[in-house]
Amino acid sequence: MNCPKCNGAVLTDAGKHAGCTQCGGLFVTEADFGEMLTTMSTGANVRTVASYPIGTEPSGHTCPRCGDAMLSSTLERLAVERCARHGIWFDRTELERALAPGTNAERGIADGGEDALGRVTEVAVGMTVGGALALLVRYLSRVLR
Repeated sequence: MNCPKCNGAVLTDAGKHAGCTQCGGLFVTEADFGEMLTTMSTGANVRTVASYPIGTEPSGHTCPRCGDAMLSSTLERLAVERCARHGIWFDRTELERALAPGTNAERGIADGGEDALGRVTEVAVGMTVGGALALLVRYLSRVLR
């Protein structure tokens, strides 16, 4: 599988997910993202993947599994690309931002330290990596109970 963003970069298969070592993007199946959402939901704010309809406009990128055009979609105001058959492409930091506790339709997702061109600043990346590790530990502790 090739990265939909990095012309020709091969995705590293990590079990249920596939990631790009060049751009940090991650391809996750709808089912796995739904499980992550449910696991990371807190209190009465249980989120499901069914809450986020797949868009209808082509995103300009192709699905790394089948090569079909992915569609532009939003998850709590976060723009992502989705293949209706295979899953969701998250650019670097987007999966962590989509799963962050306290994210909801009213509040949306914070900008995560990106500049006007969409580049993530070094300081924000350091904080995001720490936040990502904390989320991963929480997720694994809930799944492995």
